[in-house]
Amino acid sequence: MNSNELLVAAAVHLVVFLLAAAVIHGFGVGEPSIALVVAAVAGSQAAGYQYHRREPDPASWGVKAYVGGVLAVAAIAEGTASHAALGWMDLPEVVVPIGALGTFVFPFALFGSMQKAFAGKQ
Repeated sequence: MNSNELLVAAAVHLVVFLLAAAVIHGFGVGEPSIALVVAAVAGSQAAGYQYHRREPDPASWGVKAYVGGVLAVAAIAEGTASHAALGWMDLPEVVVPIGALGTFVFPFALFGSMQKAFAGKQ
């Protein structure tokens, strides 16, 4: 993954997190941690799509770990900043690390399915 692709994946993660957080906070439904999960899925899919466009071969473990690490750092920053601004998490010291760990794992789970989905379209 090059830096532009990682930047796009992190931007998708941020935008989706903000949208999900706005819906959750605005309507008062659901837990804030759901915004981290939705953003992790979207960021991982964006990274997987970009990688597949450039490289049709399956992504290596290192690529997935690198994407997961970048998105996990984004999850920590977004979760911490949103809690500091809104104070909406009951246990941020638990939610944010678990969200970051889950975010790290999502590329391992989603890259293969993204490549399979787009394999026939190349």
